[in-house]
Amino acid sequence: MARTIDRLIDQWQTQGVVSAPQAERMRGDAREFHRENSSRKLIAVLSTIGALLLGIGAFLFMASNWTAFSSATKVILMLAATGTVYYGGYVLRYQRENYPLVGNALLFLGSLLFGVTVFLIAQIYHVNANSHWLVLIWILGVLPLVYCFQNKAIAGLSAVLFYMWIGLFVFRGFTVNASQHNFVALPALYLVSAVMVFALGGIHAWREEWQGCARVVRLISIKAAMGALFLLTFKLFSGEWSHYFSVSDALAKVTAQFSMSFALILMAAIIAVALNSFWSTRSDPNHRWEGGIGGALLGLTGLFFYFPSATSVYTVLFNLAFAGIVLALLIIGHRREDIKLVNIGMSSLSIFVLVRYFDFFWDLMPRSIFFMIGGLILVVGGLSMEGKRRQLSVVYRQSGNAEDQHE
Repeated sequence: MARTIDRLIDQWQTQGVVSAPQAERMRGDAREFHRENSSRKLIAVLSTIGALLLGIGAFLFMASNWTAFSSATKVILMLAATGTVYYGGYVLRYQRENYPLVGNALLFLGSLLFGVTVFLIAQIYHVNANSHWLVLIWILGVLPLVYCFQNKAIAGLSAVLFYMWIGLFVFRGFTVNASQHNFVALPALYLVSAVMVFALGGIHAWREEWQGCARVVRLISIKAAMGALFLLTFKLFSGEWSHYFSVSDALAKVTAQFSMSFALILMAAIIAVALNSFWSTRSDPNHRWEGGIGGALLGLTGLFFYFPSATSVYTVLFNLAFAGIVLALLIIGHRREDIKLVNIGMSSLSIFVLVRYFDFFWDLMPRSIFFMIGGLILVVGGLSMEGKRRQLSVVYRQSGNAEDQHE
């Protein structure tokens, strides 16, 4: 990036836009900004790693002396450790304001320690560690910090915890054998959940101070949605797998608990998408794409769940939907000059093409030719996509939108 700026300054100087002293001053300011930005990133990484190591060390010390403490002492020590980390992060970030990156790292560490504390207390009092209530308590304990401190790392943690909670919630009280048919419908459930969380993130993005956290949540939700949709492109999850197994038969046997959970999340997702489409005050011309894509995904997934087919028609539809969303990510990412959306689109496209290549040509070609052509596609495609990605990244960075674009 520094070399690109130097070339631009040289070009401006040649064209007479800036004088030689001005050009030299601009080069110096650009180099100073680049050094400071690199230093900030390094400090953030090191402080986060240090905070994690500190927390791991503290709890390893407690674990090594676990039997020496009474139950009450264990609870007090864990709560005290979590509270101390939270307080230290708050002081460094908001009171003294001299170490904001370290303060943010400690606040994130406190959120992790809070979850560890919840599970250790549950272990002390013999509560089932697979209970969805423990993850829900963790979410409710850290979610207020997202609104209070606008901490992006905690926002991302909250989103990941929500997806963990969904799985534990729908399978609560069941053994693997009793709920085996539910696993087939799990990608559909996660796709609906991801659309809902993405839309909720869009609703939050209308407030400027929440845009950073909303962006993190939305990016995680896009990745979760693409992962769930990718699974649905396989016959195993959306079509006729064999004479002995059909997704339509499996969906007809899902438990009432799973069906009720799916219905509630689907209704919540429809409401969230509607609010995000009609209530948001943002003027982004690409925003209308979100409501259309979200509504289409919810409609297709609802039809698949409630009106399953004994054929592979839904497999074809989900493949088309996946390809369409990849194209939408690339178009919207380019229009918004958002390299992260472009990266998600390109990586999804690469995986999709590779998997479909195996599906279509595995039985049609001799193995040697199959692997030779596949390797050639990977090498040439990878080089061309990486070159294009780097080119777009440079262009977006010049306009300041590559990393900090708010949706």
